[in-house]
Amino acid sequence: MKAWPTKRIRSGSSELAVLVAGGFVALAFWSLGAPAPQGAGASAVEFSAARAMEHVEQISQEPHPIGTPAIARVRAYIISGLEKLGLEPDLQEVVAPDYYGAGAAEITLVNIAARIPGSDSTEAVALMAHYDTDPSTPGANDNGAAVGTLLEVGRAVLARPQVRNDLILLFTDGEEPAPRYGAAGFVAGHSWLDDIGLIVNFEAVGGSGPSLLLEVSGPQQPIVAGFADAASNPAAYSFLAATVDLMGGTDTDFAPFREAGVPGLNFAYMHGSPIYHTMNDSPERVDLSSVQHHGSHAMALLERFGSDDLSVVMAGGQSVYFTLARRVVVNYPAGWSGPLALLALVALGGSVNSRRRRGGSVRSVALGFGAALLAVVGTAIGAALVWRGVVALRPTPAIGESYLYLVLMALLAAAGFLRLCRRTDPSRVDLGYGTMAVWVLLAVVTGLWVQGAGYLFVWPAIAGAIAMWRAGVSSEVEPSSVRLTGVAAIAICLMLPAVDFFFQFAQPRPGNTDSEVLDLVGLPVALTLLVVMLLHSVWSGLSYSTQALSRRPTNRDGLSA
Repeated sequence: MKAWPTKRIRSGSSELAVLVAGGFVALAFWSLGAPAPQGAGASAVEFSAARAMEHVEQISQEPHPIGTPAIARVRAYIISGLEKLGLEPDLQEVVAPDYYGAGAAEITLVNIAARIPGSDSTEAVALMAHYDTDPSTPGANDNGAAVGTLLEVGRAVLARPQVRNDLILLFTDGEEPAPRYGAAGFVAGHSWLDDIGLIVNFEAVGGSGPSLLLEVSGPQQPIVAGFADAASNPAAYSFLAATVDLMGGTDTDFAPFREAGVPGLNFAYMHGSPIYHTMNDSPERVDLSSVQHHGSHAMALLERFGSDDLSVVMAGGQSVYFTLARRVVVNYPAGWSGPLALLALVALGGSVNSRRRRGGSVRSVALGFGAALLAVVGTAIGAALVWRGVVALRPTPAIGESYLYLVLMALLAAAGFLRLCRRTDPSRVDLGYGTMAVWVLLAVVTGLWVQGAGYLFVWPAIAGAIAMWRAGVSSEVEPSSVRLTGVAAIAICLMLPAVDFFFQFAQPRPGNTDSEVLDLVGLPVALTLLVVMLLHSVWSGLSYSTQALSRRPTNRDGLSA
């Protein structure tokens, strides 16, 4: 019989673990990138961000809120651009209150729509962007970039062979006022509404970043599947849709169509949101990669749904979906969330039982659970307080500077937790298995009640619990780096997009304080700490298993008894 190994996990393995984790962080951030922009010399049948920017520069010379001469100039530019493409603009007048108080009791808004006929249309695919701005901004990103995107998409579509379904380009007026007068007026009174089988809205709350699928109206599973099949660089995460749904939906022009039951998708990019609704939202602050991402999504959706029979009701329901490595979209029924959460619970039970058989106790795990939960909650509160202090000193941080603050807060939280681990006796307060219990609790809660976000917790929880369970029952010590790498890959690649998104939500927005939620910064910092805690738990669990094996009684020959 072979002797049981007596070496502890080599200290060099910790450096390897850090390198592996860093590699997956880099991969996850790369996955959130937008595609390289196409230049003005790109093929006529391709979407070019550079060509779209020519429109943005013309549109975004000054603020153009509703009811002003400036918006009349922008309106004339859009109409002229459509006519140059050989299209006949349809103008819908909508009477609205003088929202910004220029003096008139009422003003007239104008929605602009143009139709590109299909070869044998069932229903139309409509692309939508609003062309008005808040009075405080020229709105190059919000929403000149989307207007330029639609004009460039129209040009590219007309240069291609005709598709089956009609394409409607819809430029709405009056999105900035909260009632969304233009879109609401279109839904209430335009004859083309019943022709629309799919609506796609484009927005921005910043100057860069990926064009994220924020919201899906209608059956998520077939719509997301169609988008994933066609898009070359999809950015779709169901936790976004779940978060938006908890908020009551996005308060954009997409809302009236969603409430009217029109299937659709809502996209936006968000990095650099401190420029939102300020004079800094100028053409110089538009990232061409983000515009290219808008355009590539539009072209992909037209290629995919422009050929479908949109008159047939799409079959399917709600789903859980997420993108990996910029290309692969995992998409499965939301109904799987509950059973997966129960699987995580079973894995935790097996893991804790294996720990108990090696001398641990359920009481120590319970105390570790309480301590780990307090660490996460305390971190969230502490991060919110620190962030408020930072924002008071730096109300408009640059993107890189902002991320530096996030990294520093996360490192501080991680250092505090690791110090707590070193000062805690695992036989009394088992933070490792207690942390696993926190992950499983979050998996169960989200899996049952916030299904779109459940995948953030359930897959890392299952992977971590199984790794520790396997270590506890294995008769041989497997390389710890293998198990840790697997858990790290799952946890980091799934969680980092959520960390990034919620951090954007917590950005200061001096031009629109109603949309900033500074205290939400506690969530991305706490989520980052949770990942650190999970990886440390798996690491320490494997190390504990190795040490436990090395302490097994041996006979006189040094073999295990």
